[in-house]
Formats: sequence, C-alpha cells, structure tokens
Amino acid sequence: MSVGVVVAIAVGGSVVFLGGLAWLIVRLNRMAGPKAGDRRQLAEELSRRGWKYAERDDSVVVISGKDRGKTGKVLRVDPKNQRVVVEGVNVVKRHQRPNPTAAPGSPAALGGVVESERGIHISNVMLLDPKSNQPTRVGVKRDENGRAVRVARRSGQQID
Repeated sequence: MSVGVVVAIAVGGSVVFLGGLAWLIVRLNRMAGPKAGDRRQLAEELSRRGWKYAERDDSVVVISGKDRGKTGKVLRVDPKNQRVVVEGVNVVKRHQRPNPTAAPGSPAALGGVVESERGIHISNVMLLDPKSNQPTRVGVKRDENGRAVRVARRSGQQID
C-alpha cells in the first residue's frame, strides 16, 4: 500500500478529497487574478514535479513586463531558474570592447554595441494556441499510446 498526500477542501458544506496535481488546479481556480508571486510559486512547484510548460521552438506571447504583448519563438529554456529566452523579447544592449583573440568577424572581435535577448520568467509568458493563434493555458492529457502530451485549453488541440 502506498502512502500519499491527501488534500481536503470544503465545497458547499461537504468535504472533497484531492490528490496529485488537483490541489494546484483548485488553488488556481480560487485565485482572483493571480499576482506575480503566486504565479512564480506555481511555476516553481510545477517544475519541481517535472511538468513542462514551454519548450524550445514554441510560440509564446508575453503577458506582463516591459515587453507585454510581444510574441516570439522560445530560443532556450532554463528549467532550474524557470526562465525562457524569447526571440525579440527583453533585448539588452551591452558595450563590448574589441577582442583580437576572438574569431574574425564575430561580434566579440569587432566590439561596439551588441544586442542580445535575456531570459524572462516562465510565468510571464503564455503559449499561443496552434489553431487560433491566441494565448492559451496548457493542459496535459494522455494520447492513445499512454504518453503525456500538452494540449491547448482554448481549442483542445495537441501542442506536442
């Protein structure tokens, strides 16, 4: 017999027992407009449990911050720090001194002002629905082979 964590909530005078990721869903539904701190805690908990939200080459839209509303392709994912690098988002300029030992023709060899994308927190992006190209939440379902796949909540279409 296995022992697991059991979470109970009171719903309309009755007690409902939940297990697994269900308590996260209940918590999300109870939040009236989640704050940035709450989204970060949930993203941290999901990544600890091995749940993937965004992967390389996914199309995402930024939902908060200075680049709000911009869309782009995910270039890199850093699951440890829960950050993603999105093409054309959070672009910073760095002044770089010429480096004669670098490969000829590279930005480091030439020096000057170099622009590059930096990571943003994964809670600040939403995936774009492949069908309607609108921001959507992401769910996980099992396909016919029993493999977990990501699905768009807006249209129900498979993302993977």
